[in-house]
Amino acid sequence: MKRIIILFAILPLLVLSQDKEPKKMQGMLKAHNKYRKALGLPNLIWSNTLAANAQKWANHLKDQNCSIRHSPKKSRIGYGENIAWNSGYNDTPEGVVDRWCSEQENFNFETRKCNGNWQLCGHYTQVIWRATERVGCAVVQCGNQQVWVCQYDPAGNINVTKGNPAY
Repeated sequence: MKRIIILFAILPLLVLSQDKEPKKMQGMLKAHNKYRKALGLPNLIWSNTLAANAQKWANHLKDQNCSIRHSPKKSRIGYGENIAWNSGYNDTPEGVVDRWCSEQENFNFETRKCNGNWQLCGHYTQVIWRATERVGCAVVQCGNQQVWVCQYDPAGNINVTKGNPAY
């Protein structure tokens, strides 16, 4: 009986301690998981740690006039990263993931490699990388521009750059 009472006392704390997707990112996790579900892959979960790291990098890019480049590997050891940039309109979390996943047309599911240059489907393979479990994202506004950064744990699609099968 004491164990049941302790469990009911601890359960609310466990629920409250789970990372939650912030309001401005609503739909980001669902969009990622839509593409993963279509392939029978496990859902990603939201990570506040990854989101904070992504926000730190997005803020740095904003300080650099919204230049676009990946964060140094030393600042995201073990994390993968997708970046999106748009100008003249405000995108949504779903729209950003849809753009990354439009690269699916450049991915060969038979060979599990990108058709041609790996950069043609690298965003997509990061989203669908089977071993990836967590994601956290951020966005910054620079006038009429936006920069979106998502980080993934563990990193995915590493082998794509070496010509090895992805996903």
